[in-house]
Amino acid sequence: MTTAETMVDCKREDVLSFRKLGNLPYPEYLTYLVFGEGDEIHLAHQLAERPNWDEALTITPKQPIDPALLKKVPTLVIDSIRDAHDKLIESPLKKGQQYQGKIDGSGPAVDFTVGRQAWWNHTSLNN
Repeated sequence: MTTAETMVDCKREDVLSFRKLGNLPYPEYLTYLVFGEGDEIHLAHQLAERPNWDEALTITPKQPIDPALLKKVPTLVIDSIRDAHDKLIESPLKKGQQYQGKIDGSGPAVDFTVGRQAWWNHTSLNN
């Protein structure tokens, strides 16, 4: 994640997860896609429909996450925070804070600390 604009080549085989945006229900609770490798683990906010907001962040899990699980790019549901079902002007997750999510909403718990954040609010995302 950077603050500078950088040209990036993205090939079809580089895409980890894809689904069309729109006509999807907002999740009840804050939901992210979790992916990464080794000790570099990331979350990306799961988009539902417009208006919405986008975020990518790096986390430090308390315990290692199974690499085979990460390759599947599962959801991580933080059931202590309701999804805003709309637009937000700042992240519901705060850098340096600890949270707990569950893989696919009902799977193993993942305790983590929020690190670097990249935020795109509803105004820039929905243009």
